[in-house]
Amino acid sequence: MVHIEIAKDLNKIDIRGMNRLLSQLDDNCERIKLNDIQEIISRDSLNLYLVHEDNQLAGFGILVWYKIITGFKGWIEDVVIDQAFRGRRMGKILLLKMIEDGVKLGLEAVYLTSRPERIIANKLYQSLGFEKKDTNCFILKLKSKGAV
Repeated sequence: MVHIEIAKDLNKIDIRGMNRLLSQLDDNCERIKLNDIQEIISRDSLNLYLVHEDNQLAGFGILVWYKIITGFKGWIEDVVIDQAFRGRRMGKILLLKMIEDGVKLGLEAVYLTSRPERIIANKLYQSLGFEKKDTNCFILKLKSKGAV
């Protein structure tokens, strides 16, 4: 049975599982450390959702929220379901929980980005009502790997 929880505290086993999943999300992702993730989950403006099945970490995702001049918005970030668990509706269940929590928070909109080659994920997002925006996504990296 699928169980989704908001992470309040993590242990080394959770971190190993998250690092395994991060490599499936992005080949270039740096490994996370326990103290880094504890700092992240201690913030008042985000939830880290853990997806478990049979006491195994099957996936995770993050909902971040913020209020700015143009409204109270949220971003869904770093969503990944383990390859071994895909096709079981876990991604959908996770996203629905994140959207439900966004509604409870009073968010006006929730955004996410996804690479075009993630065809199944993109179809899922659209099936849940996400609309593709006609906009460009830019990045300016402020910290290179190994830089202080």
